Amino acid sequence: MDIYLLDREFQTVCILDGFSSLLWNRRYKAPGDFQLVTADPKYFVLAKSAKYIYRPDAAEVGLIENVGFTQDESNLEMVTIKGRFLEALLYRRVISKTVTLKGTVEEVCRQLVSDICINDPKRKIGNLELGQLAELGSVIDTQSTGDNLSEKLYELEAVEDLSHRIKYDFLTNRLQFEVWKGLDRTDEQSENPIALFSSNFENVVNLEYSVDETEYRNFAFVAGEGEGPGRIVAEVDCTNGEERREVYIDARDLQKKRGDQEDFTDQEYQALLYQRGLEKLQDYKRTEVFNSNVDHQSNLIYKKDFDLGDLCIYVNHKIQLSVNKRITEIDEAYEGTSLTVTIIFGDDYKSITEKIKRGG
Repeated sequence: MDIYLLDREFQTVCILDGFSSLLWNRRYKAPGDFQLVTADPKYFVLAKSAKYIYRPDAAEVGLIENVGFTQDESNLEMVTIKGRFLEALLYRRVISKTVTLKGTVEEVCRQLVSDICINDPKRKIGNLELGQLAELGSVIDTQSTGDNLSEKLYELEAVEDLSHRIKYDFLTNRLQFEVWKGLDRTDEQSENPIALFSSNFENVVNLEYSVDETEYRNFAFVAGEGEGPGRIVAEVDCTNGEERREVYIDARDLQKKRGDQEDFTDQEYQALLYQRGLEKLQDYKRTEVFNSNVDHQSNLIYKKDFDLGDLCIYVNHKIQLSVNKRITEIDEAYEGTSLTVTIIFGDDYKSITEKIKRGG
């Protein structure tokens, strides 16, 4: 495996001769991260002068955020290089002014990135441009003030099971922002080959499975502007015949007045509140998560028959389980010449509860 260290201008600092271990954690609903450990101390100085870590065989590029050096009592030396993938660059920007946008989810996300990270010369992220339009998502109305850009993008995308990525072209040094969606590999479609994970097919090594409804909510009261009995409240009903579980969402930051523009009509303002409710209910989902080590060279080949973001079938006959779940995380662990691939299907309970504690 070739691993390049690149400087802030994407020029090659060095190519690593080897490493002790590499963790490469890919995520669908958040930026992934990595950790590389090498016993050669010369890479400490080289990594400190580098900005990125690049693998020609990987879709992601690492953003170097932490470089460490240790030496123990037996003089064993270790250099550790850690960070997140390029999507974490968007965490460095906020939506500083009130913006009101209407369009598909993809169009809204692209507009936010374009306005904040590309067209504003003071806030521009170097080499970043918009990639190909994929025509994803339904039309929404949304308004935002003060949100972290990256968190807002994932929030908008989560309602429709979308994600975004920043693709890097090694030859041109261009960075391209794209909204994307994993492939449907279930038996409910005929366009893509089916991906079925089951111990019966010997492609699953082990399994950890849990379902949790502790924080689950399916009905939202979204309170906008106004005071007391005059406050405007929208109801978002996602019960679909289930027992109602309510949550109150304070959305007073959404305002009907738009400065020098024409104010929102009552119907338009209700649509804004409704969209906010849909977004926030994603933080209160029923969590069902599968964590499995898989044989990546079995009947299903990693990155050929399944990949990050794909909607796949998971079957376990012992617990009478058969569900369609999206791959939301793939962890690659390299130790010497060995590779272990761990797949997570579904939503991580910890990440959802962390969002709620932050004020979701």
